[in-house]
Amino acid sequence: MPTDAISVLLVEDDEDDYLIMSQLLKEARQTFCVEWRQTLGEGIASLSDNTFDVVILDLTLPDSSGWETFTTMREQAPSLPVILMTGLEDNDLAIRAVHEGAQDYLVKGSVGTDVMVRAIQYAIERKATEADLRRYQDHLEELVHIRTHELEQTNAKLTGEITVRKQTEQSLRQAISQLEEHDRAKTQFVTNVSHELKTPLASMSYAVDNLLKGVMGPVPDRVRTYLEMVRDDAQRLHRTISDILDLSRLEADIMRLEQATIPYSRFVRRTLDAAALELEEREVTLQRAIPPDVGFAACDATKMERVILNVVRNAITYTDPGGTIEVSLSSPEASPEMIQLSVTDSGIGIPEAFLQKVTERYFRVGDHVDGMGLGLSIAKEIIALHGGEIAIESPPPGAEQGTRVTLSIPPASEVPTIVAVDDDSDVLSLIHEQLAADGYNVETTPDPSKAAKLLTDGKADILLIDLVMPQISGDTFIAEVKADHRLRHVPVVVLTGAELDLKTRETLERFSVPALAKPWKQEALLDTIEGAIIGKHYLAR
Repeated sequence: MPTDAISVLLVEDDEDDYLIMSQLLKEARQTFCVEWRQTLGEGIASLSDNTFDVVILDLTLPDSSGWETFTTMREQAPSLPVILMTGLEDNDLAIRAVHEGAQDYLVKGSVGTDVMVRAIQYAIERKATEADLRRYQDHLEELVHIRTHELEQTNAKLTGEITVRKQTEQSLRQAISQLEEHDRAKTQFVTNVSHELKTPLASMSYAVDNLLKGVMGPVPDRVRTYLEMVRDDAQRLHRTISDILDLSRLEADIMRLEQATIPYSRFVRRTLDAAALELEEREVTLQRAIPPDVGFAACDATKMERVILNVVRNAITYTDPGGTIEVSLSSPEASPEMIQLSVTDSGIGIPEAFLQKVTERYFRVGDHVDGMGLGLSIAKEIIALHGGEIAIESPPPGAEQGTRVTLSIPPASEVPTIVAVDDDSDVLSLIHEQLAADGYNVETTPDPSKAAKLLTDGKADILLIDLVMPQISGDTFIAEVKADHRLRHVPVVVLTGAELDLKTRETLERFSVPALAKPWKQEALLDTIEGAIIGKHYLAR
């Protein structure tokens, strides 16, 4: 077994479910080694001969059924994280499982590779965190015992020296207080990221979204208002949980960037669109100064989106209704090695005494108490991981109030090259025009073999191909590209003017290839290309 592989014990009596699970894990970028047992007894017996990282347990087995299955496994392997699998979606059972010590609860047939991998990784992380906390508490008790013993010895030696004895006692109290404070912070962290919080939050968000969509029928305006309040609070809580999880990864030095080279202007514009509803509700005007030619950035799109939205939402929070927020993007002449995104608001500003503290963890300014004071500190560290920096000015130069936050990251060292294959020269001309306008390098050819050579020679980063060509069918060519170990991680996008048959759809789904129908809109083409580039970095490993 590879040294970095995750060892999984799957206790499941249904062979079809085992095969599905194995296939999901094979498609993950992380290596998994799965041991399959069909009964609870076989699963428990294998614990003595193998070292597993996680147990995935079906609640209905030939030799055990229901809640007893989980409690028996927990008694036999108390230190192993256990993920429950069941064919029924039962929220009460899910909540009970997490209360009783299960790390997660998944419904068969409703999870994909990403969800399954996340569930396994989170289960292992949470179990490790719980073990760390127990060890830390034991260590604290030992320290308190040692310090107390030292105090008794000191008192015995310094009976006649009251002043010295009091100083020693005070030092001891301060040490114990610091240890207790650290322990409380650790306990609070574990509490906030526990699955007791995530499970009901996910269920609540799912239910509220369905109600707002009218799944259960028309929603009266008054009820809709309350449902939207619940939805907004759930989203706020979700962001808080995400901040805490990011903090834990940063503290453990396990946060990794999945960097993709993307056109930064379009990325920023799309990110700002996500804050449109909050701006409207707050009655704050957003002014954009985002030129289309600032170039490409190599960044983790998911994390950078959260950073930008965090800064914009802060600006919204601290700007009164009727105020303005200006977002500008530039590659300044004074610092051409950086792309700068500035968010300037007309809000209440930050007192000068606090400017150096606002990026510290848990620090909050003023009467606004939303969140835990983690957003800017995490943003600062994520920007630093990208090789950039964050600067805060309050008030901005030339203004009497407000705040400007500037996020600087380096531009990408290279621009992606797209090779487009189509037997229609007009189509190739249109593709070249639309993609080159967004800054991509574009190679066009009607010959699939030439495209394959460009890919093999490393002269192209993305393949854009028509499905219907005289030399070879598009799905056959895609299968050949994906069969080549040198090219299997090259993003592929399909253009087609024909209806997709079942075989073609299966081929595209198997290789996670998006399809765009002819004729297309330029924005749709650019969005699809960008999505394929970003998705590549989550499938490559």
